[in-house]
Amino acid sequence: MRLKPLTSPPAATSKPGSAVRFREPWEPSVAALRAMGLLAIGGGGVALAVAAGPWLAPGRPLTYALGWAAALAMLVPPAFALAKRSGRARRPRAWFALHAWAGALAVPLAALHAGGGTALLPLALLALLGLVSAQGVALRLVAGPALARRMGSRAEAFSPPDPARRAALAGLAADKRALLARIGPGAEEAQFAPAPRHWRAHPVAMLRYRRLARLESRLLRRPGAPLATRPRRWHIALATLLLGGLAAHVVTVSLFAGYAAGDGPVTWPHLAEWGRGWTWWGLAP
Repeated sequence: MRLKPLTSPPAATSKPGSAVRFREPWEPSVAALRAMGLLAIGGGGVALAVAAGPWLAPGRPLTYALGWAAALAMLVPPAFALAKRSGRARRPRAWFALHAWAGALAVPLAALHAGGGTALLPLALLALLGLVSAQGVALRLVAGPALARRMGSRAEAFSPPDPARRAALAGLAADKRALLARIGPGAEEAQFAPAPRHWRAHPVAMLRYRRLARLESRLLRRPGAPLATRPRRWHIALATLLLGGLAAHVVTVSLFAGYAAGDGPVTWPHLAEWGRGWTWWGLAP
């Protein structure tokens, strides 16, 4: 009896006669990534021009609804991160594609939500959103292939470490396995991925494990290797800053609606009108 494979093989994405490139069915193609970039940058610019019209004035019901749609789209990437870290993402590549498309779609939605406003802080938040989305697409398009070419062309990257470094790595691996006996009994040291549940159950042990992992990474690091991880760290740092700005904006327009409206009336749903007449370095929220 012929057994059916559990998963379908990756689809080939190359033309006849060229090098075969395989990708998972849910992995965004190069054309899709370019479309994301066009949606984020081009769509955001068009949305800013359209939003300058009187039908999308700040505070109107339509711009308010567009703001919530943009906020929900901006919450998809952190949901992807939580699902990935907690081990609940059954299709991580599908999650990745969803987080990329949501980030690109959030840019024109947020631009329309701005409604042609000229307040500095919302425009700065919009610019940060565009930067995060564009940097993520560029990271996937440029950094990934560049890293693959670099790793494939550097034979020293695959050479074993010197005896002293090898002994230090063995000691770190032994210490990590000892900690894993408490953190995750039965887990393999080479395949263990920290999850929020591990931090909740063993916070002190997880701090020690993280320190050992960083020491191990430094021992394995070779000249030029940090450049491969810096763009991803920048992307995460900028996205975290963006979420903080989003939370501050939502709190401001919901509780400090008087401050957000300035000298005009509050025309959007809100919880309180605190802050009427306040100034913060002369900036509106």
